[in-house]
Amino acid sequence: MSTIQEAGEGKKRIVIIGAGFAGVHTYMELHRQMHGRKDVYITLINKNDYFLFVPMIHEVAMGNLLPGSITQSLRVLPQCCLNDFIEGEVQSVDFDNQTIKYKQSHKVDNDDENFDAMEVVYDYLVLAPGARTNYFGVDGAKENTLILQDLNDAKKIKNHMLHRFEEAQTTDDENIKKEILTFVIIGGGATGVELCGEMADIFNKELKDVYPELYPLSSVKLIHAGDMLISPAVPWFAQRTQKILEAKGKVEIMLNSRVIKIEKGIVWIGDKNVCGGTIVWAGGTLASDLQTIASKKFKRNEKDNRVVTNRFLQLPEYPNVFPLGDYAWVPEKDKPDTAYPTRAQFATREGFFAGRNIKRLIDGNLNLEEFVWKDQGFIVSLGRGGALASAFGLKLSGFIAWWFYRTAYLLKIFGTRAKIRTAMEWTLNLFLPRDLSEL
Repeated sequence: MSTIQEAGEGKKRIVIIGAGFAGVHTYMELHRQMHGRKDVYITLINKNDYFLFVPMIHEVAMGNLLPGSITQSLRVLPQCCLNDFIEGEVQSVDFDNQTIKYKQSHKVDNDDENFDAMEVVYDYLVLAPGARTNYFGVDGAKENTLILQDLNDAKKIKNHMLHRFEEAQTTDDENIKKEILTFVIIGGGATGVELCGEMADIFNKELKDVYPELYPLSSVKLIHAGDMLISPAVPWFAQRTQKILEAKGKVEIMLNSRVIKIEKGIVWIGDKNVCGGTIVWAGGTLASDLQTIASKKFKRNEKDNRVVTNRFLQLPEYPNVFPLGDYAWVPEKDKPDTAYPTRAQFATREGFFAGRNIKRLIDGNLNLEEFVWKDQGFIVSLGRGGALASAFGLKLSGFIAWWFYRTAYLLKIFGTRAKIRTAMEWTLNLFLPRDLSEL
C-alpha cells in the first residue's frame, strides 16, 4: 500500500480520521459506492492499526474475552479502494487550507527530524476522532481513578484487580484487607453497570475459588449522581438493572450521590467519603479535543463539546467536512433541538450516509441525503446469564436478553476472525472458568 499521498494528485482526496464505527463504515460505504473508480484517493488515519469493538470492552477487563476477540486489523480492510492507511495520531486539522498534521505512532528512524511534522491534504474530510473522558471538573478524578475507554484501560483494570487480591494477602489486618478489596465504580450509565455486573460475577465465581479467605471481604460500590441507573427516561431499565445487580450479593448501589472530590483511595460525596483500593471512573465522555484551525466560526454543543452538523452530516461552515460519531452533534429530523445518541448503531449509520453523500458531491450531485435513523433498541449486559434489552417494541430480561445481547453483538463484530474467536471464548466460558491471567 502506498504511503506517499502525492500519488493522489489530480484525484479527489478523501481522508477519514478515526477508525471507530463511523470511520470504518464510512470507508466500507465508499468502497461499495466507488469501487473501481480511478478519480478518488482514500486515506484512513488512526492511532492504532485495529478496529476496536468498544461495546464489549468490559468483558476484556473482566476476563471473559481476550483482546483479540474485540479487535480487527485495519490492514485487512478491502485494499482495492484504500490507497493509504496511516497509523498515526492527528495533531491538528486546518479547515481553511484543508491540511492535516499528524504524528506517526511508531518511529523507525531515530534521526528523522520530521517525525512530528507530517502533513496530509484533503478535498473531503470525515472527522471521527472519537471521545475522551469527561471528569465534570471533579478535583482529583483524573489523577486518582482508572477509566475504561480502550484496550490499555481494560488491561490496567484487570491487572489492577488481580494485584489487589494478591496485595490483600500480605496483611493480617482485616480492615485493611476490606479497604484493599473494595472496588468503587463512579457512574451508573451503561459502562458503569456493565463493569459492575461482570466484576461481581468474577468475585462470586473465579476469585472466590482462588481466594476463598478473601472473598467475604471483597465488594463493589456503584456510585451514581442521579436517582436512577442507566437513564431516568426509561424507568423499567433502571429498576431492573438495580434489582439484578443487587441480587448478585456483592454490590452496593449508592444513588443521588454526587462526587465532589477524589483523593488516593478516597471518594468524597459531600462531607462523607467512601474508601476503596480501586476507583474506576465511568462518568461520561466529551468529544475529542482535537485541535482545529478555522477562520469561520462553527458551533459546538456546550454540554459535551460535540461539533454541530447539518441534516446531511456536514459542518455547515465547511461543507466538505463530515463530523461523525462521538465527535458530532447531529440534529434529529423532527426535533432540531435534540441530537441523535452517540451509540454504535447511530455512528454506523452515519458512516453509511456520509459515504453516499461524499460520492454525490464528487459526482456533482448536490441533492444530498438527510440523515434519518430510528433507534433499533438498547442492550445492557449485566454479567453471567443476565442482561436487559429493548428492541422491536419488546422488553427482555434475564437469560433471553443475555442470549439476544450475545447474538446481536456477535453479528456486529467486525471481521470473521474476531467473530469466530469471540464465539469460541463465550462457549468455553459456559463450561470453564474465565481467564484470570494478567494482560
